[in-house]
Amino acid sequence: MPATRMRPAVAAVLLIVMAFVVPVAAEEPAPVGFMMRATLIGDSPYRGGHDARPYPVTIHVQGPSTRLDFEGPAGEQGLLLHDAASGAGWLISLGEGIAVPLQSPGVGGLVVDPQQPCLHMRARCRPAGSRYVAGRSTKGWRYADADGRGPAGTSTGELWVDPAHGVVLAYSGRKRGWDRRYEMEAVTVRYGPQPEALFKLPDDVAVPDGATGR
Repeated sequence: MPATRMRPAVAAVLLIVMAFVVPVAAEEPAPVGFMMRATLIGDSPYRGGHDARPYPVTIHVQGPSTRLDFEGPAGEQGLLLHDAASGAGWLISLGEGIAVPLQSPGVGGLVVDPQQPCLHMRARCRPAGSRYVAGRSTKGWRYADADGRGPAGTSTGELWVDPAHGVVLAYSGRKRGWDRRYEMEAVTVRYGPQPEALFKLPDDVAVPDGATGR
């Protein structure tokens, strides 16, 4: 397969989307499978930097495997595949048919110990009541002093956790030194095993010379 390059705008969008759902996690709770449709708020190169308007994503998780699908404002379709066990993954532009390998920490920050949801962030944490997210009752937790280990690289904010499954269904936080909010909120969530094929690199995308992962 010939060497390939992803257009800078597409790669930038994928990297920013990845940042929202790939918070650093020092400890991994028990694996869980789920599919979540959610909205994100934060940096968007499509709109010239930070934007308070939400955009939709779909997240599939099965144990260490993650898939994130999103669509740009002009219909651009992007995809992130990641394996937390190896730290390896792919950024994929479906429209251009190009896949670029990446290394990242994984989405462990979206699956937490519901009794100690801030443990992986090594942050101060206290209860913040409860509310419904995606039709489910969630427990809220305020975190502080996460030093960039919170969702989307935030240091202070709130998490809303499904206590039955330990999945973060919403978060809202700020990065240290910035007065911008970074948010995610699930619209729907469905728990259960996810098809193995979802986490495979599509056969019809080009990869750089020497890259592996099919």
